Amino acid sequence: MFGQLSIETAKFTRESARLEGVLSLAELPRLAQQLFDLVGSIGYSVDGYVTDRGDPALAVRINGSVNLRCQRCLGRLPLALALQRDFVLIGGADEFEPRSEEDDLVDVIPAAPRLDLQALLEEEVLLGLPMAPRHAEGECQAPGAVAGEQRREASTFAALASLKR
Repeated sequence: MFGQLSIETAKFTRESARLEGVLSLAELPRLAQQLFDLVGSIGYSVDGYVTDRGDPALAVRINGSVNLRCQRCLGRLPLALALQRDFVLIGGADEFEPRSEEDDLVDVIPAAPRLDLQALLEEEVLLGLPMAPRHAEGECQAPGAVAGEQRREASTFAALASLKR
């Protein structure tokens, strides 16, 4: 099933078409599960082109901001997104064959007559999120961590003092 945002890949790439827009975070359910809240949006631009080898390709640019949940303090952690990736659409038996001239910003994906861009954009944002989002050192504290350590030290020394008596 295709989302609201899909393209005919052959026509889109052959005509060097461009598609731009903004997606609300509520339109991306898998991403929404990973976020602190649904404040923010994802802006995108997708350009179709044909590679030097004659393969259809897409240049995807994503920007925006989301709020993640800090894994230390469980508070809001704003994250600015600036992602870019090129996708070469390959059909047939060699779709996953290693390509020597590829760089780290080019991925090979199977060609299909129609491509669900919304799912592709959501997947790219998910892959661009940190695995364990945290505020920078000193910007947050785990609830009760410092107080708990002080209490534990005080109670340890209190126990030693009572043994000494």
